[in-house]
Formats: sequence, structure tokens, C-alpha cells
Amino acid sequence: MSQKVFYKLRKALISNFEVKRRTITPNTKLNEILSVQELEDGWPFLPLFTELKTPDFKLSQEILGFKLEDKMLTVPLV
Repeated sequence: MSQKVFYKLRKALISNFEVKRRTITPNTKLNEILSVQELEDGWPFLPLFTELKTPDFKLSQEILGFKLEDKMLTVPLV
């Protein structure tokens, strides 16, 4: 994940999910800060905050370079 994508995603997570900035690093596991339901509900709005095209929501082991425990959300941005 590029630095630019990371910062855009972090800003979107802060704005959309009210996550504290310090809790989001490139090694953050999203299931430590958000539930699958929160991600699924907020996913359609991420492009508005990131100015990036996001693929459909689906379950996997990683999202945008963030590692997840169990099967959760992942999408390649490119």
C-alpha cells in the first residue's frame, strides 16, 4: 500500500467511523478497531472520503494492506 493510500484511508476511517488517529497504523488489524458490521455498513461511503475507487465489499484476510484476523474484509484498490 502506498503512503498516499494509507493516509487517505486513515482519514476516511477517522471521519467515517470516528476511530482515533493513533489507533491506525499500517499494521493495524481492522477487527481490533471495527466490527464486520461497521465495515459493511460504512463501505459504500469510503470512496466519498478517500477519493479512491473501492471494489465491492467481500470477506477475506486483508483490506488495503491491513491484516485481519479470521476472515473479514479485503479489497485491492488498483
